[in-house]
Amino acid sequence: MKSIRLKNLRDTSGMTQQQVADKLGITRANYSHIENGRNEPDDDTTVKIAQLFNVSTDFLLGNDVDPTWAKQKDTIDLKSFLDKNLVGAFYDGDELTDEQRDKLKIALTQIFWDQRKKERSDTDDIDKGAK
Repeated sequence: MKSIRLKNLRDTSGMTQQQVADKLGITRANYSHIENGRNEPDDDTTVKIAQLFNVSTDFLLGNDVDPTWAKQKDTIDLKSFLDKNLVGAFYDGDELTDEQRDKLKIALTQIFWDQRKKERSDTDDIDKGAK
């Protein structure tokens, strides 16, 4: 499991390690070891984590999987969006580290798919109203 993705998801959700552990039915220490990459979760826990954060297990495992509703153009647009926003990424005058760049890529990817899904939903609502 990609621990950086898991930590980013938890940070983004605003939950503490204890809150996540409680929702998963495991100890905080066990969750901490999973999040820090010391232990791998069993299959059931991996599924629970994916459900909790509304992501796929493939995403947790480091496979960049596009949503099932995404079209080829969406994937091309995502690549362009990431290329444009990750190249030359700096913070306070310093170039981002690889870890920071990975975190930024995850966040930007989530933002892209959330926005694209909203756009798709808005378009579907307009299409339904026209019928």
